[in-house]
Amino acid sequence: MLAGGWTDRDLGCGDVRRYVDAAGLLHFGGSVALTVETFTALAHKYTKQPDLFAVSIRAKNLVMRVRGFCCGWLTADIGGLIEGESGRIRAPIPAYLIEHAGSTLVFDAGLHPDVRDVHSARHRSLAPDFDCDLPKGTDLSERLEACDVDPASIELLALSHLHFDHTGGSGLVGNAELVIQRTEWLAAVADVDGQTYMPADLDIERSLHLLDGEWDVFGDGRVRLLPTAGHTAGHQSLLVRTDDGGELLLCGDACYLRRSLQTLALPPHAFDRDAQLEVFERLRRLESAGARLLFGHDPEQWPDGPDDDRLVELSGAVL
Repeated sequence: MLAGGWTDRDLGCGDVRRYVDAAGLLHFGGSVALTVETFTALAHKYTKQPDLFAVSIRAKNLVMRVRGFCCGWLTADIGGLIEGESGRIRAPIPAYLIEHAGSTLVFDAGLHPDVRDVHSARHRSLAPDFDCDLPKGTDLSERLEACDVDPASIELLALSHLHFDHTGGSGLVGNAELVIQRTEWLAAVADVDGQTYMPADLDIERSLHLLDGEWDVFGDGRVRLLPTAGHTAGHQSLLVRTDDGGELLLCGDACYLRRSLQTLALPPHAFDRDAQLEVFERLRRLESAGARLLFGHDPEQWPDGPDDDRLVELSGAVL
């Protein structure tokens, strides 16, 4: 049996030893080692059903795929992101799709579709502080459909925290189990007056997986949720080890902007300023060790949209 479940007959490669090494190379005995891309190319050349073969190899997730996209933008006073600064910022609201180990995970959910309706209660409640922009084609379900993924098929939805710009699209993947730190969930549920959270975003009937610390999402060390409390009581970030051995850290609002990290400049409103500064130091260490950091709302990391909008491939091959 080949790694990933293939049989010798698939490629006519009997009588050799096969395994996948730590770098993701498929070994076929002796010194023969193939990347997944090469393996797929051989499949196209030598199998009778190359399209089915390529789809199947993708389904078996020999390649991890990570895609990012903006699910809206907020225009607001930059002083709300970096204390002491003045001016306006058009901040992207990123979300991510991770396909791995035969499963799908979405990290953060962007704005609620109701912000498009200027007469909606949601739009009216946000308008004094935020200009919300959610062009057609950019809510979470529309983004997933653009990735050829059925929103109803998403299995896991991990939210960095429960602020409105990260939870708004949660209902668009209603079949997914919500993965959140217990402290964050309890803080949001307790905020009945909506001082920090938006009660309408909390679906208490939803399937929940409450965490009490770090969690290895797929059980293989490749995708891990890390507690990064400070911005809120139970904030979490997502650390992804890609097929090339590199690391992506999806910060969420543990850090809004690159210059926040460079200057250790906090936002004026943080649940625990000391804790968030400690998180900044952890982020610096991860970046120094080679991790690529994707910040919570940094315009320099994302298309300005909608005219220059796109899905961003962050890792993995497109089969």
